[in-house]
Amino acid sequence: MSRTELIHVCDHCAPGLANDDWTHVTDDDEYASIMAAVEAIGFAAYHGPAPDEVPWAGYFRCPVCGYDHVGPGVLFEVEAA
Repeated sequence: MSRTELIHVCDHCAPGLANDDWTHVTDDDEYASIMAAVEAIGFAAYHGPAPDEVPWAGYFRCPVCGYDHVGPGVLFEVEAA
């Protein structure tokens, strides 16, 4: 059985990761970068909104788009590396 871990994704990337719908990304370079990150992440299962008490809620860097964000974000479960 493989181990899993949670990743903290921004509200902008969560719908794309959950539904494989990236139509909101209009910049070709950003799209290519996001697709590379999604491929590296592999299969991701929606875990839910990040609760306010998690230690990383606040400032975080989204592993999908690579931008810094403020707020709780959304959690996804992925296979641990």
